[in-house]
Amino acid sequence: MVLSDVEEDALAATTAELRAAGGDVHGIVTDVSNPDKVAALAAATLERYGAVHILCNNAGVAGGGVPSWASTLDDWAWVLGVNLMGVVHGHRSFLPIMIEQDEEAHIVNTASVAGVAGGSSVYGATKSAVIALSETVHMELADVGPSSLPPEVSMDDLRQMFAHGTSPRVVADQVLRAIREERLYVLTHPEWKGHIEHRMQAILNGENLTPLPPP
Repeated sequence: MVLSDVEEDALAATTAELRAAGGDVHGIVTDVSNPDKVAALAAATLERYGAVHILCNNAGVAGGGVPSWASTLDDWAWVLGVNLMGVVHGHRSFLPIMIEQDEEAHIVNTASVAGVAGGSSVYGATKSAVIALSETVHMELADVGPSSLPPEVSMDDLRQMFAHGTSPRVVADQVLRAIREERLYVLTHPEWKGHIEHRMQAILNGENLTPLPPP
């Protein structure tokens, strides 16, 4: 097992405790908000053990519990850097290694109930993003397969999508109506409600999210 932490003393204490219990543990001080540090962590892990089979993106910090507009840009940068970009850096540095190994491997991304239940501003935003990223990577690997790439979207494809899109005037009318009615959510394309319900049921039932065809 390779452990990483930005706090050297805490890392040393945990590493020593696990070694005393008989674990083969190696500790590396790492700031997960720094992509170069995470890349170095991946390289050191390979050098030490030769493979990676379970990656746990578990680092997390919380803001000061103030309204979103009162949080400073430094607050946003700090929490986003650790909670979201730390996971992104973990995926970018470790997932190609795990795919190349062609062995059973898993990624565990720690989010929070705040990512689905709401009630938190800066922290909740990062945790919602981690959940969305986790779902997307899960379906990318399940649908595409580790040896393939998703189909490239051409300009012609984009033009066709835009040609069949909803008129900005229609969307504007929906938004204006929602403002007047003080509604939080504006679903401009109600035909996607089934997909939203499908996702929420998967979360509530603890099931793997499966892709649905577009409506």
